[in-house]
Amino acid sequence: MSKVTIKLNEVISDNNKQTELWNELTYKEDDHKKNVITSMESLQHELRDSQRCNNDKMNDIEQLLNTLPRMSTPLNQNEGTGIPNPQVLNIENSQLKNEFSTSFHNLEPSMGQALLK
Repeated sequence: MSKVTIKLNEVISDNNKQTELWNELTYKEDDHKKNVITSMESLQHELRDSQRCNNDKMNDIEQLLNTLPRMSTPLNQNEGTGIPNPQVLNIENSQLKNEFSTSFHNLEPSMGQALLK
């Protein structure tokens, strides 16, 4: 065999190796793409399922809200405060006096006492 033939065979062998490597790389790349696509599709399904679940929960909440009794008249802002008429505050009312005293003492004791005197 001549040196040229030997070199040609080496080049052919190298080309064959390169082709094999290229094919392997392409296969791995394709396989990776398939895995990525499969993962993306799976995530899309999970997202859709989650969105459906949230929509179902929102519908449940809306239905529950619709079952609550409707008020015929608006609530008085002072309802439940124990203050019958907010325009007239009788400072001699012992309950109010105690509430003010406690509130002011929590902030600044001397200030609370001064305001109550």
